[in-house]
Amino acid sequence: MANPAPATPMIPRAGSNAAQIERIRAYQGQGANMIMFCDPFGLPELHRLIVEEVRLDTTTDKYNNGPDIFTPKGAKGFALHLAPLERLAVAAGAGWVPEKTRVITSTPTYLMCEATVFVKKEYGQVVAWMGQAEFDLDFLRDDLVDQYRGRENAEYCVNRDFRARRKQRLKLCMSDAKAVALRKLFGLGGCHSIDTLKKPFVIVRCVVAPDYSDPETVKLLRAASIQSVAGAIFGPQAAGFLPAPVENSDTVDIGESSMADVDPYDNPPPPVDPQNPDPYDLPPADAPVPPEFVPPTTAAAFASLGRRQKQLAIEIVAARKGVSLPGVLEKPLDEYSDKALNGFYPKLLAKPDTTTDDIPL
Repeated sequence: MANPAPATPMIPRAGSNAAQIERIRAYQGQGANMIMFCDPFGLPELHRLIVEEVRLDTTTDKYNNGPDIFTPKGAKGFALHLAPLERLAVAAGAGWVPEKTRVITSTPTYLMCEATVFVKKEYGQVVAWMGQAEFDLDFLRDDLVDQYRGRENAEYCVNRDFRARRKQRLKLCMSDAKAVALRKLFGLGGCHSIDTLKKPFVIVRCVVAPDYSDPETVKLLRAASIQSVAGAIFGPQAAGFLPAPVENSDTVDIGESSMADVDPYDNPPPPVDPQNPDPYDLPPADAPVPPEFVPPTTAAAFASLGRRQKQLAIEIVAARKGVSLPGVLEKPLDEYSDKALNGFYPKLLAKPDTTTDDIPL
């Protein structure tokens, strides 16, 4: 009677860090492919280990091509398609950088893409890897000609594959760039033996997980949540005016008053400081000019005006002189210095009311 095959050791799945470390040791004993993004034996406080297992479908057809693996042309061993690499990325909590996952160069016959993937480690460090790939239609046709050389229908096969890949060149190029970036992130080589790929891939990472059974932690998290909501609604300046969290809000004595007795208009707002007005109360740049404002007729009077009044004076006088400011100025008025405005205004005053000549600044 044949001896039965040894049973696979049971792996505990409890949520504590100690149980996760036992899982890691069990996987290591099985010879699994370990990919660690943190040190499970030196984890900081308030962090929780996450252990994810990913298995590949290693079945292939007669051309050594399968759902998850394939044999590159002229290579020995098997490489991973993009789909299993993306499953590993999900298990690792990885993400793509949108600004750096893009097309770099695009011409009718040439395409180059880049992709950047990142993960966060235990102390908040961001680890990123970039991959690039190119797609050249001229080289593609040459490769197809070499691939089908000697066949009776070689020309048909070359044209068929060339049209199909040309139509999907953007998808193929970006997929290759993402695959390069993910292989760098996980430290995977180009090809692997089938025995290696049959073993599970185990991703070890960690996340911040406060102890919600600690009343002090809960109080701090509640205060941070209130401050965050207040800042999102009323702006960052509202955070400093919020009261500190109450130790036990269920037993607060509010006396005989109620919310119906509170009149929000009992306390008027504080007076506005005329020396430091609220910037949001200023009129917009295109607000109509007050009728009582009269532009000065001398350069000395103009120099004594404030910044906004100088701009208004120039706009009024320019309209009276028939001068188009966008046509004579290289940039908007608010980007010029006071010295430049003081030098420009006398030249504007000297113009006849009907002139449209350019006035150098």
